[in-house]
Amino acid sequence: MESLIDTFGILGAAGFAMFCFVFLKAFQQRNVAFDAPWWVILLLSYGMALTEVYVVSVIARVGFSPELVVAIGTGSGWGAVLAMASHRKIFGKQGSKENENT
Repeated sequence: MESLIDTFGILGAAGFAMFCFVFLKAFQQRNVAFDAPWWVILLLSYGMALTEVYVVSVIARVGFSPELVVAIGTGSGWGAVLAMASHRKIFGKQGSKENENT
């Protein structure tokens, strides 16, 4: 089985893993804010742990590099944007500022 690094290269793997981590983290924040079932929160926590440990291991392997910062920053940004849009699409705009005045 190919690893993420074999498939995407070290920078692509780190960016993709950080995308997944931040997606899960942002989705999790919305779950907590809107009282999702406990088992959903627990499952997402394990996904977050897996991706975070992977990213830390990549950073430990590569060390600091501007390219790694760009890959991780880009993956993080897109993960947050997609998580917010996905949560809104799946669960609606509950809890948003738009609904507070209605």
